[in-house]
This record gives sequence, structure tokens and C-alpha cells, in this order.
Amino acid sequence: MHWEGSQPKQLVSLLGTVILQRPYHHCRRCWRGVAPLDRELAIEGTQNSPGVCRMLAVGGVETAFAPGCALLAGVAVSTKAVECQADAIGSDLVAQAQSDRRAFPP
Repeated sequence: MHWEGSQPKQLVSLLGTVILQRPYHHCRRCWRGVAPLDRELAIEGTQNSPGVCRMLAVGGVETAFAPGCALLAGVAVSTKAVECQADAIGSDLVAQAQSDRRAFPP
């Protein structure tokens, strides 16, 4: 990997929108880029902070998706973001349950 310098990433956080400057690297052969700090901070592949992701999941599970947005007072998110986060959490829970069943058969 070749270091490119720092790249900005815009995140929706519980405190509003923030810009995070983080180290960015790319492969000289395939030109695929990676920001290692994204994985460490659990923001890889998302524009939302972990706190916002948790609130989106609660909003999507506890209510319909549109009212779930209202639970996030002051945080600008779409109904689709609530739906996507609830789906992602559900998929993770299903995968975990299947893994548990394989690890601990009845």
C-alpha cells in the first residue's frame, strides 16, 4: 500500500455533521483505496457515526421507518437510512444466530 496523505470524510454524528481527516492509502497495482482508521472507528462503508447507526437501528426496530426519523431530533437522516440500518442490524442478528446454532448444536 502506498500512502496518499489524508482524505476528508463527512459524517453525520449526534452532534451534527463533522469532517474527519484520516490517513488514506492505495494499492499501486489495482488502485483500490483504503482508510484504515475507518475500520477502527466503525465508520467503514457508512456516512453515519456509530452513535447515529445505533439510533437508526432503534428507530427502525421500535417504530415504522418514517417515525423513526423523528426520534433522531436534530440529526438529519432520511427514512431510507433508518430502513437500511434496521435491515443491516437484522441481517447481522440472523447471521449471529445461525453461527451460534452451528457452534452449539442442540
